[in-house]
Amino acid sequence: NYFTYSFMTGRLSHQLVAGYDYIRSELEPTANYFEIPDEFGTGSGIVGGFNLRKPQYQKRSRSKYQVSTYDHSEEGGDENIYQTHGIYLQDQVTWNRWKLLFSVREEMFRAGEDEATPGAAEEEEEVTMFLPRVGLVYAINPDINIYATYNKGFDPLEPTSTAQVFNEPFKPLVSELL
Repeated sequence: NYFTYSFMTGRLSHQLVAGYDYIRSELEPTANYFEIPDEFGTGSGIVGGFNLRKPQYQKRSRSKYQVSTYDHSEEGGDENIYQTHGIYLQDQVTWNRWKLLFSVREEMFRAGEDEATPGAAEEEEEVTMFLPRVGLVYAINPDINIYATYNKGFDPLEPTSTAQVFNEPFKPLVSELL
C-alpha cells in the first residue's frame, strides 16, 4: 500500500510517495519441481541456464518439461517460511531540467518456522536493514539525460528459490550501487 502526494514549494515540484509492503510465502516441501532431463540429466531439477555474457532467449515448448525426481524434503530444511515487510518514503523534486530523488526504506525480514506452527523450532532473529537511495538527473534534451545514483540493496534469499543443502539458511545479501 502506498500514498502519493504532489505539491509545490516555490519553484520546486515534489512527488512524494509513502508506503508499506508485506510479503509472505511458504515453501511447500511436497511441491513438484520441473526439469529438462535431456539437457541436464534426470533428477537434476534444472529447468535451464542463462549466460549473462552471451544471452540467448530460447522459447521452449512446455512439453519438454517433466516433473523432477528431486525431493526437497530429503534436504531437511526447516526454514520454509519467508516474510518481509518494509516502510518507505520517497520524494522526487523537479526544478527546470533537474530531478533529485531521495528515498529511505526500512526492511524487516524473518525466515524460519512460523510461531503458530506447533512444535516449531526457535525462530531466527529478525534482520532489519536501512536502505537509502539518492539520484540526480539532468535532462540535456528530451531524449538525453545524464545521471548519478546511489542505492543500497537487500536480498534476503527467499527459501522458495534456493535449495537448502547446509544446516542453516543462506545469509541475506547486501549490495551498494554507485
